Amino acid sequence: MRPPYRFPRVLAGALGLFLLLAGTVDAANRHARATLLRELEGNIYLGLAEGARGALERLEPEPRGKPTVAARTELSRAPIALVALGDLLYVGLSGTPGQLLVLDPRTLVTRGAATLPSDAEITGLAPWKNGLILTTSGIEGPEIGQVSLQDPVVPQYVRLGPGRPMAPRRLVVPRAITDRVPAEAVVEWLRDPTRPERLLVATRAGKPLRVLDGALDKLRIRDRNGDGVIRLACVGDSNTVPSTVANPSDFCSVLRKSVVHPAFEIVNTSRIGAGIRSVAEEKRGQTLV
Repeated sequence: MRPPYRFPRVLAGALGLFLLLAGTVDAANRHARATLLRELEGNIYLGLAEGARGALERLEPEPRGKPTVAARTELSRAPIALVALGDLLYVGLSGTPGQLLVLDPRTLVTRGAATLPSDAEITGLAPWKNGLILTTSGIEGPEIGQVSLQDPVVPQYVRLGPGRPMAPRRLVVPRAITDRVPAEAVVEWLRDPTRPERLLVATRAGKPLRVLDGALDKLRIRDRNGDGVIRLACVGDSNTVPSTVANPSDFCSVLRKSVVHPAFEIVNTSRIGAGIRSVAEEKRGQTLV
């Protein structure tokens, strides 16, 4: 009778060490939560809160698998706002005192930084003229400030005085996502640029990034001209200006993100005097909802 096979002690020890390390990584991931997910200038960024600290990752989509982490930087606090200007990335961190970092958009190496007054916490960040506009909350309530970028890697913050908080991004979570992820857990979501039927979903519970394959809504409208596209006319004048890229909270953007399907398209008729009749004449022969 053959004696039972036994692992050599070296292999058994290596296997135990591997399992221990794998468990440590999983445990760390369970404590991370997403704070933002953005696609800027062709790059996808995932912001993370990891306990009292934070991190920012640049992701590269993979057509045959999950996105890979192309670059990562550890941060003292969680990133809550991103703006890409020129060849630099400006990152607002949570907590007080507010801090604005200047990073290389691809390597995420720090190029510069600015610290706000001690009671100011960043609540919003957006491009404005030749610099940035920044909203904060502090002891005296919400305030607005300007960030001069005469030297792009040495941002200069100037407090302008009391102001309203920046309007929050309006998050639309379609049914293609809520069938798999609770809506209250979703921070933001994007379409995978390499695969339209794949969604990248940042969450504040469980895994920070969920990858949903085949997450498409069903289109129940007949394609009238056979071009393979169903178009929804977003009719308006000043209501649809500026464009959905500059103002992601306008209703054309909300409509675009309400239906997840590569054959669904929004026709934004953002011009003065736009109406149903003018759209119907202009788009004759196309499938308009």
